[in-house]
Amino acid sequence: MWILLSLSGAVFQALGGAFQKRAIKEHELKLLLGALIHLFAGILVGIVYFLKTGTVLGEIHNDYRFWNGMFWYTSLNVIATIFFYKALSIAEFNYLAPFATLTSLTIMVPSAIFLGEIPGVRSAVGIAIVVSGAILMNLDSERISRFLGRRSKSEKETQIENNVSALQRSNRKGLLYFLGTAACYTFTPTATKIAIQESSPLFVTMLVLLLISFSFFILLMANSSRGKLFLSVKDDVRNISISKLFIWFAILAGIVNAIENTSINQALVQSQVSYVFAIKRTMPIFAFLIGYYWFKEKSQLLRKSVATILMVLGAVIISIYS
Repeated sequence: MWILLSLSGAVFQALGGAFQKRAIKEHELKLLLGALIHLFAGILVGIVYFLKTGTVLGEIHNDYRFWNGMFWYTSLNVIATIFFYKALSIAEFNYLAPFATLTSLTIMVPSAIFLGEIPGVRSAVGIAIVVSGAILMNLDSERISRFLGRRSKSEKETQIENNVSALQRSNRKGLLYFLGTAACYTFTPTATKIAIQESSPLFVTMLVLLLISFSFFILLMANSSRGKLFLSVKDDVRNISISKLFIWFAILAGIVNAIENTSINQALVQSQVSYVFAIKRTMPIFAFLIGYYWFKEKSQLLRKSVATILMVLGAVIISIYS
């Protein structure tokens, strides 16, 4: 059962990212989107928690440790989400998704620095595979052509190469923001673990989603009156007619966000963390298919598919043997 739950978490994570990208295409209202998605997700998780326990209140064992963990859990998620939305608005979905595997590398950094836990041989192999996939994904098309010795090109081929090069530059710019997301997620597992140790996984999930939503609403109100505050994000909803599609995609993203979190939490109860996250690391494969069929992202398919498989394979190895 835990395998299906873990796989469900991977599928719904990919779907959630796709719905968020589609909502951003509809309106560049990143702060509003973050507020709505986490609000809907928090309410849904809260309903599940109420049905399970008969209350929306949770038991907290140590107030200081719990709220300290929740503060960092919430803050890092807010910053990571804004970076993620900036990346989604610039780069292709099936280009970005494989780089989510980089979090399997970055979460090893605090352990190595503070605890002296050096990755073993198998983990090192996984790291090398992920890095090779990342390098392959970012190879420059023009350099590849020169390496293969192609000198004469037709006008049509030149135009195609120029379009591909422009797309690559846009993707790489989006990747820079996405690396900010990965950096934030380096430390969220520690904050999450602290909070869960002092309460229950479902209560912590519900509360953090609602706190993230509240934080986005605060940023939205401040941004609407003062202009761009963070990462050139400017959400001024006072003079914008928000479409129904934007709201619907926000609702759908909130629903799948709730399902993803609930599925992973239940899987973690039934199996080891390493096994659960090894399966969850397959998310980029589903994102690749979504990008291809929904967003019609068909450029450099062979390179993207091979790079995606390499990065997923490396991340699975790291998750199992860390």
